[in-house]
Amino acid sequence: MRAWTGCRTGRTAPHAHPAQTSPEVEAAICELRRNHPRWGQRRLHFELGRNGCPGPIPGLTTIYRILVRHGLIQPVSRRRRREDYQRWQREVPMELWQLDIVGGIQLADGGEAKVVTGVDDHSRFCVIATVVRTATGRAVCLAFVEALQRFGIPDEVLSDNGKQFTGRFNQPRPAEVMFERICRENGIVARHTKPRSPTTTGKVERFHQTLKRELLDDVKVWPDVAAVQAAVDAFRIEYNTNRPHQSLDMAFPADRFTPRPADERLPLRLPARLSAAVAQPPVEPAADTTTATPEASPDLPAALGGIQQRCRPDRPGGRVHPRGARLREHDRVRATVLAGSRPGRQQHRLLG
Repeated sequence: MRAWTGCRTGRTAPHAHPAQTSPEVEAAICELRRNHPRWGQRRLHFELGRNGCPGPIPGLTTIYRILVRHGLIQPVSRRRRREDYQRWQREVPMELWQLDIVGGIQLADGGEAKVVTGVDDHSRFCVIATVVRTATGRAVCLAFVEALQRFGIPDEVLSDNGKQFTGRFNQPRPAEVMFERICRENGIVARHTKPRSPTTTGKVERFHQTLKRELLDDVKVWPDVAAVQAAVDAFRIEYNTNRPHQSLDMAFPADRFTPRPADERLPLRLPARLSAAVAQPPVEPAADTTTATPEASPDLPAALGGIQQRCRPDRPGGRVHPRGARLREHDRVRATVLAGSRPGRQQHRLLG
């Protein structure tokens, strides 16, 4: 071994790190994460650029390492790389809707509610979010027809093989269900996934994940279907107009969605047994489907209200004050449910 002489021993680390993230930026990242535990590095990166950062905005990898270093997330390895999935997307809105049903909503009377959901494939705009007690074929069709009246008729719809959407697996022989008849009579191509292929309808499945994490999972027992619908309606406005979507390069779904023009809409052809139950709402453009967010209660506890964030000044969901923030509407409704009815205690007695 060659001996080195005259070498200085001791600390060899550099005295300065010019590219190191400043403590102020690191503290801002940690504070955002603690206030919004569901935000990942992409959303944190977006919000730092949206609301101001005390220094240069770090990259996604740096933000992830900061979260791991402070114990704010648990590092996990992916079971499957994103590159392994074949990603697809329609070129324009109203070309394809993805439909599905999500359940697991416990009610105070011991029942369970479900949400009939629909997402526009191009824009991720939520076109259907209807809460039903029982997801029968009739209830699903009523929610579907309401969206057709509101936004127009899409070219195609994509769903799984649930009995509400298709009768091709009926026994002893296949049969056309009401949903398929509505699609056929209105010129809509009804497509279905292969059995046991949930990633084909990945966009609406991703919407389910967001709906559960940011709203439904926060309330163990809901008072009734009306309370769930009110909270889902408020969440839907927030999701469409003020929540950036990663697959859209942090754009908002409402910015990319355009309903069918009124002069291009044809009268809906519906089965006779369904026409009597269908109301005729006025035709509205997508921009009019949102309402101004009411003022948040200043004395609402943070533990019940959830999250505060700034709203976009140019969106109809609300206007931001120079030094203020507004509670998101679905958080306000959820807090009202929690604070007013106190389902956590009453329902335990009802359910035994």
